[in-house]
This record gives sequence, structure tokens and C-alpha cells, in this order.
Amino acid sequence: MKPIIPSINYHITKACNMKCKFCFATFHDIGKVKHDINFSKKIISEIAKNNFEKITFAGGEPTLIKELPELLEYAKNLGLVTTIVSNGTNLNTPKSLEKIAKFTDWIAISIDSINDNTNLNSGRAIRGKTVLTERFYKDLFQNLKSKDVKIKINTVVSNYNYKESLEDFIIETQPNRWKILQALKVNGQNSPFQNEFKIKHEEFNFFIKNNKRAINLFENAIETTDLIKGSYLMISPDGKLYDNNEDSYKYSSPITEIGLEKALLQIKINKEKFKNRNGFYNWN
Repeated sequence: MKPIIPSINYHITKACNMKCKFCFATFHDIGKVKHDINFSKKIISEIAKNNFEKITFAGGEPTLIKELPELLEYAKNLGLVTTIVSNGTNLNTPKSLEKIAKFTDWIAISIDSINDNTNLNSGRAIRGKTVLTERFYKDLFQNLKSKDVKIKINTVVSNYNYKESLEDFIIETQPNRWKILQALKVNGQNSPFQNEFKIKHEEFNFFIKNNKRAINLFENAIETTDLIKGSYLMISPDGKLYDNNEDSYKYSSPITEIGLEKALLQIKINKEKFKNRNGFYNWN
């Protein structure tokens, strides 16, 4: 079969070393999940078998999974374009980066602000206490570029940072792509903090206008909450396809039991929204 969209996100763990209050992938609603590499390989095999082009390993924080390099290699050998979404904390040594970069086409680094207080207030900090500095990110990008890995920056715009500008930082670090997302409230994930982080479309647009110069210089994806809903194909750490069309996630039956093709019939995906958020881009 040909999937309705060619890209899928696999959240291989719910574990994370940061405490972002707006995080939409805490998976508080699915209970404890212990990672199993053979289980993950079955999921990846289903993705390749169903003719997807690109797999994004996400979390939680995927670099906390020690088998991540092996899973990246496995996915590459099956012909998939590989991406990881990371906060960057475990990519800051040559040894750790070498293992991951070898079989990774893209690394998306989550950066919402380079202001320490903003990151502390939002929870974008190790154990909610230690922030990553601007110097850390710049050194990390330099190391990534030395490995010929394409770089994407993911920025969640919320009540914490919508008045800020990342223009100078983005222009200096020169990512291949900049994705800007409006913070989305999801029951079972981040709803306890919704009144703290939610913003209106006008406030999201303020951030976009305030960062227009950098946005115009690089390939980008600008995603309002309307575009985010229903435009992603996602797999949970316990191996279920899920969608975000409603206020909480809707999960399929386990992929390892019914197969990905049947699981796809149990969720809804909007190809036009995927297209409108610039989901189709040159990732090869």
C-alpha cells in the first residue's frame, strides 16, 4: 500500500530528562512502558513494509534509549530516511554524537528560547533546573555540521516565549529547516499547565512577524494548532498508532498484533493539513 502521507513519527520512549510544561508527548495516559529493542524493530519493519519514506524517532527524549544507534542503523538498512527529535543534552560529546550521526539524516533540536529564565519557567531544562546555554547550542550545531547531518530547529511558541526573537540566533546557526509550532493543549499530556502556556492565534502570529527575517531566509514549517491537529501520523511508546484530532489522543490497536496497515484504518489523518504545514519537503 502507499500511505496517505510518507512520514511517520515513532515515540520510542516516554522518558525525558526535561520537564517542559507544554510537552504534548508525556504519555501520562498509557502507563509505564519498558523499551524493548525487538519490539521496536517490529514496529520499524512495519513502517518500511508499508512504504513510508521517513521515520522520525521522538520521545520523550529518544537519546535516553541506549539502543537508539542500532535502531537508526536498522531503519536505514530498510531504506528509510532517518530523523531524531532531541533536546540535545546527550549529543554534546564526540563519542555519543558519532554513534548517532552515522545512520541519521536529520537531527531536529528543540529550542524554544535562548533566555535562561524563559527556559526555566517553561521547564525546558534538565530535571527542570539546569538550562542549556546559547553557547551549548552553537557548539552542538558546529559538531552536527561536521558530521554532515542536516539540522532542523523545532520551536514551540507559548505564553513563555511568544514575545521573543530568535532571529539573530537562527541566522547565525544556519539550520536547514526551522519548524515553528503553536503550543497545543492535549488532555492526558499537558493539560495541567494549559492555562500557563496556551496562547491565542494573534500571539502566535506576533512571534511569526517578530521573526520574519529569519523565517524568510530558511526553509520553514509554521504550524498553528489547527494545522497540527490531524496532520501527523504517530506511534506511541507502547506500539499503537494515534491521532490528535480531538482534545485527547485516540489510539489504535497494537501494531505488533494487527499490523500497521490495519492500524491505519483506526485513526484519521488529513493529507491537506500535512501539505499546508509544509510536511512535504526535500528530506533526501
